[in-house]
Amino acid sequence: MRNDTHTYPTYKLCSIPQICQIPSHWEVKRLAQMGTFSKGGGGTKDDEAEHGLPCIRYGDIYTSHKYFATQSRSRIHPDRTPNYARIKYGDVLFAGSGETIEDIGKSVVSLIEEEAYCGGDVILFRPTVQVHPRFMGYTLDSPPFAFQKSSMGRGITIMHIYSSQLKNMCIPLPPLDEQAAIVRYLDHTDDLINRYISAKERLIALLEEQRQAIIDQAVMRGLDPNVRLKTSGIQWLGDVPQHWKVRKLKQVCSQQGQYGANIPASEYTTSGIRFLRTTDISADGDVVGEGVYIPLNLSPEHILNTGDILLTRSGATVGQSFLYDKERHGKCSFAGYLIRFSPSPEILPKFVYLFTTTARFQNPVQQSAIVSTIENVNAEKYANIHMPIPPFDEQMDIVQHLDELTRQIDTTIAGTGRQIELMGEYRTRLIADAVTGQIDVRNATIEVPGQHL
Repeated sequence: MRNDTHTYPTYKLCSIPQICQIPSHWEVKRLAQMGTFSKGGGGTKDDEAEHGLPCIRYGDIYTSHKYFATQSRSRIHPDRTPNYARIKYGDVLFAGSGETIEDIGKSVVSLIEEEAYCGGDVILFRPTVQVHPRFMGYTLDSPPFAFQKSSMGRGITIMHIYSSQLKNMCIPLPPLDEQAAIVRYLDHTDDLINRYISAKERLIALLEEQRQAIIDQAVMRGLDPNVRLKTSGIQWLGDVPQHWKVRKLKQVCSQQGQYGANIPASEYTTSGIRFLRTTDISADGDVVGEGVYIPLNLSPEHILNTGDILLTRSGATVGQSFLYDKERHGKCSFAGYLIRFSPSPEILPKFVYLFTTTARFQNPVQQSAIVSTIENVNAEKYANIHMPIPPFDEQMDIVQHLDELTRQIDTTIAGTGRQIELMGEYRTRLIADAVTGQIDVRNATIEVPGQHL
């Protein structure tokens, strides 16, 4: 991206936290000087109606909107509107509570033109002076002003912020035509960045598909493209190499479907043995988060050994798998909604794990899922799933081959993901610089050579 922005000719000192100076012709105003504050209405989820009127709830401000709200995720029945606060185009909605001090007071500007409302725990700011709505959206949720809001937050478990505090929030305000110029520049730049990020996300999706296709091919057919095949006798498994065997999972595992321990949350500690739960295992089969711990005196039968494979038994993650390595993951136990399988010595645990990531494995898993309130696959059903078994030396060759190829793909995926993160950071910094006057974008143009920003 080539950017011909520059600084303003002259500046003056500014007392706003995290902003040293602003252009000389800009003003600094408190929100109390610019409009009025009110509180959102109450109401519950029971008020929602599929074809009702738009309603922005405080949780939506955190999860569904960034800078602006052009439409609402929720709609309420017209008869319930007296319980809510009416919002207008250009109103600023602040979340009155949140889980962290950094996010407290997150805000969006409503760009909804039809009749709309907001729910409880929302602080509503309505400008009474002429300001550009999109300029307010970009400004009030950019880092310098998020910092101001975080300094106003109060609370221990749940953070709160109040209109009496937000009234004292200060923002730098350029002339109206300059606000419009800043908005045009940021809208255009934001569109380019979104296109760049979308392209990178599509690349990651294609790389992940390629990665999975390589694994599926190697695990189901081996590395020889000319290998002779035979029918496996299992419809969903299809043909397998002629010299391979087909066995049930329980026939190649010494530990055949052991459920984890049922430990109540009241017994969790901050040290000891890490207690793995379904929420601690990511979609790509790794351990995530800080996790929880349990006392060291747990029964040995629930302690994991290197090479153990855990399969999730219920919920949206049913069929997800994890290969445990003590050196990498530390001493761990596992919870009751996970099922342990321990491969026998004649089969590589990594080969079994790779099989559990294939589409061929997921097919019988999904067919076996009991659909009630949640999906569920018990240990017996996992144990009776068939898998192809190559000779041990061939298992080693397949695993080594896949380790090398997937390492290359994973490196590319990680690098692409980092590019997305950097572009997001660039956008955040660019917005902050533009709305505080650190760069002059009034006459800025952007060139996009080829497909590069």
